[in-house]
Amino acid sequence: MSEVAIYTIVGLLVAAALSAILMLFQRRKPDEAWEGTVVGIQPFTKTDQEGDELAYVRITFRLNDSSERTLTLSEYDFQKLFPPLRIGERLIKKPGETLPTRIPPAE
Repeated sequence: MSEVAIYTIVGLLVAAALSAILMLFQRRKPDEAWEGTVVGIQPFTKTDQEGDELAYVRITFRLNDSSERTLTLSEYDFQKLFPPLRIGERLIKKPGETLPTRIPPAE
């Protein structure tokens, strides 16, 4: 086997291992449950490999135990799931669901 082929195989194995590690850290946890209050809503853009700008929204919320988490959604998904979400609103993530939902305000 040539040296180039060996480097190619090693490179592919390293890339596969890094991808697996990143997937473990970034995957959503469907069995997890929590409640929190929205403390920040930050729109931002990213440029993809083709030079197109993609719009996203990062939602920061404080859980009942005072820790903070973020959720990043495309602007389209944000508008579809949470129109119009405001700071101070409460969210709940139930076991088995991948995304949180609003907690209706108490009347």
